[in-house]
Amino acid sequence: MARGFKTARALDFKAQLLADAAPQGFDASAWRDDLHMIKQPSPGQPTTRILLRDGGWCEIDGSGKIVRTWGTRGRADALAAALAEAGDWETQRLERTTTIARSPDAPRRERLTEIQAEALVHWWQDRGYSATAAPDGCWVQAGTSRIRDTGDHMEIHGPVSDEAIRATIIKAKEAWGGAAELTGRWSQRDQDRIWIEAQRHGVQLEGCKPSDSVRRMWEREQATTEVHTQTMSLVRVGTREAESLRAAAQGDPAGLGRLPPELRAFVTSYLDDDQRAELATSETADVVPELSRFRTLGREELARIEHRNAKRNQSTLSEPLKSDPHPATNDLAPVLE
Repeated sequence: MARGFKTARALDFKAQLLADAAPQGFDASAWRDDLHMIKQPSPGQPTTRILLRDGGWCEIDGSGKIVRTWGTRGRADALAAALAEAGDWETQRLERTTTIARSPDAPRRERLTEIQAEALVHWWQDRGYSATAAPDGCWVQAGTSRIRDTGDHMEIHGPVSDEAIRATIIKAKEAWGGAAELTGRWSQRDQDRIWIEAQRHGVQLEGCKPSDSVRRMWEREQATTEVHTQTMSLVRVGTREAESLRAAAQGDPAGLGRLPPELRAFVTSYLDDDQRAELATSETADVVPELSRFRTLGREELARIEHRNAKRNQSTLSEPLKSDPHPATNDLAPVLE
């Protein structure tokens, strides 16, 4: 009798939760025996989710005045119709669209233990998703789609949204060793969308045949990414050289040692004291665009030094050392223009 009284109270409590989420005036008591679980709204999940005893799901979206159903057909659809009629709301049915699995040889677990389902819930929540444990697996919300995850197999219910595709690729990358197999019926458009997302994350897809156009798009994207990477690399190198050049102009031996020969010649031989002082107080961002010009001037200075040393060595061999034949340089350009 005690157990029966407790069960009755639990059923009444669930019916009250249903009444709170339903349109005003809805008779929730008529559905008392159908309610298995009710998940109330939370900061990351603003709707009320109801699992019926026959395995169907019903979601009440009061703000949008929509009742959604997915999973087993039956009492959930009947409840959705009754809710919609009471509030003059819209109903949406999220049918199973397609599936994806770990690999061709992976087991297809249709049922999980309660502990396994809860573990999957925590796994998805750690990645920012709203998830609910149920007897038939873990249900994940991905945008307008619902995904049933049984560990090694996933079913997409509703549209194959961008969010659903990203969720499946995350699962493949982080839980399935970076590989997956498309096991359901995927349209060419959806194959193209999931294939290019898989390429971006380094996931290998079996059973996926991308179109030639999406392959070309991926090649263009890779080329753009490579150019961007090279540009950023050059910017980082230029920034380091500019900082070393400024340090050398300030008299830092370590900064001077990090410079290539042409920039070392530029700062030590080409510049005079006033120009070095100007360079030392310049901003790195102002120096970077001038590095090419500085390198050219440094190479010219190296060539001039080499020529001067060659003439000096020749003079030393043929006659007593004379004064430096190379006149003082008067064509020093401003450090920064």
